[in-house]
Amino acid sequence: MAWHEVGTPTGLNYPSVGETTKKSFADKILDNLQYLWENIGTAGGGGGGNLVLNGSFEDPSSPDNADPNSWEKDLYSGGSLTIDVDANAAHGRKSVKFTAASSSGGGYLTTGDYFEVSPGKPLTIDFVTKAQAGSGVPTIQVVVIYFTGAKTTISSDTAFNESDSNPTSWDRRVCVSIPPATARYAKLRLIGCAAGGNTGSAWFDGVEVTTRMPTVYSFSPGLGTDVAPLSTNSTGWVTPTGGSIPIVLPDVSGGWWVRATVKGYVRGGVGYPLYQYAHARILLGDNNSEETIATADPSNYALRYFHAYAKISGTGYLQIRLSVDHSSSVSQMYVPAGGVLIEILGR
Repeated sequence: MAWHEVGTPTGLNYPSVGETTKKSFADKILDNLQYLWENIGTAGGGGGGNLVLNGSFEDPSSPDNADPNSWEKDLYSGGSLTIDVDANAAHGRKSVKFTAASSSGGGYLTTGDYFEVSPGKPLTIDFVTKAQAGSGVPTIQVVVIYFTGAKTTISSDTAFNESDSNPTSWDRRVCVSIPPATARYAKLRLIGCAAGGNTGSAWFDGVEVTTRMPTVYSFSPGLGTDVAPLSTNSTGWVTPTGGSIPIVLPDVSGGWWVRATVKGYVRGGVGYPLYQYAHARILLGDNNSEETIATADPSNYALRYFHAYAKISGTGYLQIRLSVDHSSSVSQMYVPAGGVLIEILGR
């Protein structure tokens, strides 16, 4: 069900005074009230709310529960879509189930409405899914379609694409998509049993798209004691001995978005107080956080928090880099026990 415009050239005009209210007008008013009721709580994605409507598929768009409301259905040759209930739902009472009887595939659902995006601001897609093998485990895909401000298609990003590793019982999946430079709107597409893959069935439920980066898993990489003060008197960026901390990501494969937060104590001007500055950089992958610290008293450390994001796989390295303004001066930094927090955000 979509919103019906009332009182516009393309919609249904308001009745005039004394005119008998038409049934079609009353129907659309009631439909709009139902639309608002169904989607209470899903608005406000800019503040972290869900950007897609009816992500739990609780609201059917037809009496026989054949299709979910606020989604557009497209089926491949021989594919089917049904609304599954109760035991085959993970979020609320209903879920959607795609079935492929051949390699032509099952089909896909695309959000009926556009949602707003900002260039470079990550979208996080959070959902639960499962698969049942036929000729093999079917492929599940999640695609974000980006549009300009005029709603002209720019590109599609396959944020999630899994086959053999798809779970046979309900499990959560999180993926991230980055809007391109000219993107202002987007739509979400869920593909169950992708074309060219195996026969079988695939389910989706609890679909949520937000502009926040949820933490899937967090840990501190073994800093049981302080990292000894790192020192340098180099005016260029250097990684002093002990300035690299390996990060082994637990139970993940492929590229995952990771956020590193480092609690560091930094001082500069040691041995040459005229240059009472320290430059510290936290590097994770190709992304860094840089801080210039002016210390009036070189004997005291200044507390700073650094944050860096990167998409890494397997083992990554967090590097602490330092520099000063004068080679006769020294900058130092140490990280206390438990001073590094690694958060796995999604992929």
